[in-house]
Amino acid sequence: MINSFIHQELSILPCTEIACDIYEHKVESILWVEIKGKCSHGSQGEHYGKFLYQKIGLALLTFKPLAILVDMRDMQYDYGDRIISLFQIFHDVVIYPEEGFITSFVLSDKNRFGLSSLLQLDLDQTDSDFHLDLNSAYDRLTKRYDEI
Repeated sequence: MINSFIHQELSILPCTEIACDIYEHKVESILWVEIKGKCSHGSQGEHYGKFLYQKIGLALLTFKPLAILVDMRDMQYDYGDRIISLFQIFHDVVIYPEEGFITSFVLSDKNRFGLSSLLQLDLDQTDSDFHLDLNSAYDRLTKRYDEI
């Protein structure tokens, strides 16, 4: 039976394309995830989707936040589907089955056009999870956070 298994090392995949830093709020159950760098196009890129999935997933499981602010203002993204992992992690990790995570994403001109080819982004909608300004994203996040 033992010969049917292969030993696996569990570590976050290395990624030289982008950086993902995690900050925990000093008082509230909120994480700030800051993603910087340039995502390569399609199959040219490293495994940045898996890297983000692993890094953010580990943070969600470790800190168990109620809310997450994902700051992508300094992330260059044009096209490709590997970035979907970034959004999928918030559905795959379930800590609060009734509520789910409160999320707010900050985009910029470096990525909003590319992301709009994969996601329905309505940046003008007041209750949107997607914003072009850090303060409005944080305000929306904390408003929803205070409602729970």
